[in-house]
Amino acid sequence: MTKKYSSRPGIISILTLDRLGLTERAVNSILKNSSEDVKMVFLDNGSKDKTLEYLGDLKSQYPANVKVLQSPINLGVAGGRNEILKDVIKAQGYDFNWVLNLDNDCLVHKGYDEAITHAIQEESADVVCPKLIQPDGSPFYNANMGFMIDLKNKKLKLEYETSEQGTPQKRSGISRLETDVILGTSAKTPRYIKNVGFYDEGHKVGWEDFSVSLKTLGLTKESFEYWAKERNNPEGWISLTELMNGENIPLAKIIFEPDCLITHDHPMTEEYQDYEAIRRKKQTIKESTDHFEKVWGVRPVSRRD
Repeated sequence: MTKKYSSRPGIISILTLDRLGLTERAVNSILKNSSEDVKMVFLDNGSKDKTLEYLGDLKSQYPANVKVLQSPINLGVAGGRNEILKDVIKAQGYDFNWVLNLDNDCLVHKGYDEAITHAIQEESADVVCPKLIQPDGSPFYNANMGFMIDLKNKKLKLEYETSEQGTPQKRSGISRLETDVILGTSAKTPRYIKNVGFYDEGHKVGWEDFSVSLKTLGLTKESFEYWAKERNNPEGWISLTELMNGENIPLAKIIFEPDCLITHDHPMTEEYQDYEAIRRKKQTIKESTDHFEKVWGVRPVSRRD
């Protein structure tokens, strides 16, 4: 964390709530694999384990590169990310290169930060979406297809990679491209924040990234109502990009950058079962899903639906 690649820092935003082992692992990947002079800003959502003690020690070790915020209540994903963004702007103004959101179950790979900066410089990207992979190396989603929509049934989903799309080795050859997907692990520029703004805090847990993606694309609830009427509710799933057909004007440019490689390793071990039971209560997810449908007029579904 000493090499300066840019005159403005890259900033990594991390939310924590217990699961200290995952936070330590995520931080170690950042310390090991960062080429630029990045800063880490944490917001703790009420940890009861030794997370705050660890973050305090980390700040003592890297006082110029680590900041720790605390919330007495769990603000959720959208609220927590917004608090960090607001703090970054308060501290830096808009004098930073990018803010990368990470969950503490994510691991960055060598060159991730340089790849973000290159995509911003070379493609005029406002958002850089990484190649997010599973622990076995398979892609988490299909960046080329992106969002799919069923207009007749008013459903929206993210197209995932399947085994029929080739081996992970073959798929790794995908090139940088413009996409309609903003993941939770995406890097946002100051220009993006100025033009698009913050997360919808109606999503405490679930669908906050779907929502901010549609907002970035310049869509509204009326957009889907118009298409459903004009297209006469066609059967089956079609890509959102095909549906838009260049008719709307996005608020920002989203670039998928395969050289920004991040592993999402979400262990479902016995150790974390209690945490997951609290974090992803069925009622909480339902409330977030209902909120999304109220705002956008379509209902988000997972790959299992």
